[in-house]
Amino acid sequence: MLKSKCDSVSMNDETEQLNCWLDTMKSMICNKFSSTAPLLKVGNVPSPEELMEKLGGLNLDDNGSTPTEMVNMMKMILDYSPNTQHPLFLDKLYASTSPIGIMAELIIATLNTNAHVYNVSPVVTLMEKRCIDEMCKFVGFVDGGGFLNPGGSQSILTAMVTARNYLLKSIKHKGMVLSESKPLIVFTSAHGHYSIDKGAMVMGIGLDQVIKIKAPEGKMDPEELEEKIKKSLQDGHQPFFVNCTAGTTVLGAFDNINEISKICAKYGLWCHVDASWGGPVIFSKRYKHLINGLANVQSININPHKLLGVPIQCSVLLTYNKTILSENSLNAQYLFHGGEYDIGDFTLGCGRRADGIKLYLCWMYFGTNGFAAKVEHAFEIAQYMTMKVKNTVNLLMVQDPSFVNTCFWYLPSDILKNYTKEQIRDILNDNQNSDREHLFKRLEFYTSNIHKELQSNLTIMIDYAPIDRLPKFFRIPFVSFKVTNTHVDFIVNEIVKIGMKIEER
Repeated sequence: MLKSKCDSVSMNDETEQLNCWLDTMKSMICNKFSSTAPLLKVGNVPSPEELMEKLGGLNLDDNGSTPTEMVNMMKMILDYSPNTQHPLFLDKLYASTSPIGIMAELIIATLNTNAHVYNVSPVVTLMEKRCIDEMCKFVGFVDGGGFLNPGGSQSILTAMVTARNYLLKSIKHKGMVLSESKPLIVFTSAHGHYSIDKGAMVMGIGLDQVIKIKAPEGKMDPEELEEKIKKSLQDGHQPFFVNCTAGTTVLGAFDNINEISKICAKYGLWCHVDASWGGPVIFSKRYKHLINGLANVQSININPHKLLGVPIQCSVLLTYNKTILSENSLNAQYLFHGGEYDIGDFTLGCGRRADGIKLYLCWMYFGTNGFAAKVEHAFEIAQYMTMKVKNTVNLLMVQDPSFVNTCFWYLPSDILKNYTKEQIRDILNDNQNSDREHLFKRLEFYTSNIHKELQSNLTIMIDYAPIDRLPKFFRIPFVSFKVTNTHVDFIVNEIVKIGMKIEER
């Protein structure tokens, strides 16, 4: 057990306590931040039962704990949590933050304030509004507004509620039943995020009223969308909200926002863009075309805590008109006196974390060009990975990426003896082919077992996913700015090595 010098500090002297804790934790945090060499493990993740034992049962003592006990618990938190700073932490759509991001979080914790009203968070409020105003310019909202939320799901729910309150005003006061509203209908891509379903569930719309539009190669089909809108109107329903996706979770696909927004305008529907993942392309002149048409939608959400490396959680909701967010206001005069500067008045909650600090400080430090560099680096690494997969005999791309997600299968030798890569892809897409079931099971077996082996040694953390009727495949989103071509070579070699090892069993 590590002995802490803080044991000798009086509990009544909070300033000295803080100084001692910071001094003690500094080396531990910096060590976690620097433990990123390719041969070092990404993490040490025991089973829940084993971990609970290592953590001493997580007992909560009536008399509290000593600084030495606290230091050792903090060390275990760091030791038994995956190292998201490691370039080979590629499991999810977020990864490492930056030193400035960590400093921002320290300031947020020190202030311990609530960003709901201006007078208790003046600097925070101005920082948040400055970031919102600047992002509105990037997406083309001339008189736009918005605020930060704790995650993309909350941003999307807020967009859905705002749209309903604006388009169907009686529901806000009378509810769905007494307002005699027609059944509300939401449209989204079959590859869209599940938060749309969650939003419909929370709002009382119902999961059955979320219409999933087919998405060949991950992109929502505008023709089918319009057909479904027409049918909904013919059935006496009230379609009101269409969700486009800019960067789907699995394939990284971008819907045709220009075309879909025109359909929404034609039928008077609210057009939202879930750009939680792909939204940061707005900062890149090279890739901004992927998200053309944003100026024609009503709302968009972008998560800087993903591709831009701002600390979790940080989600931006932007609306085309800043006053439209007042649809969510309840005029709680005992709390809100500051007009547009009391941001909490326009949200669905009350308490708000001061996340504007970390977004502003990261943007201030890296600059717009720095944000663009992060985006463009991710594309470069994804393109290199695609080339490696295509040039590796035992690997097969699911499809060429349009963003920074690379999706592929491991192909065992017995499959390669009987089929070409092109034949394998054709068979998997043909439900009538008699060889499909065999191929499906073999590819799923290798994806699952290679992943299991990777999880056991944790030199790499990646995930897999199924989609449509395809067998499970590896999905690697290149979100970390620290990844290099050398890391990609290591990933490919490890997957092939483990796959061949499994074949020999």
